[in-house]
Amino acid sequence: MSLEVFEKLEAKVQQAIDTITLLQMEIEELKEKTTHCRRKFKMPSISAKSWSVRTTI
Repeated sequence: MSLEVFEKLEAKVQQAIDTITLLQMEIEELKEKTTHCRRKFKMPSISAKSWSVRTTI
């Protein structure tokens, strides 16, 4: 394998590694946002249940 081909392959592998790293960071960010949204929207649903119980009594 020539040096030029090896260097091109090495560059592509590095680009793939960089892409994977960025995607992993994005996944972690999205997991945090999902957790935040679940917590945020869980509270109103509890309040809504309490409200429906209060209005039926």
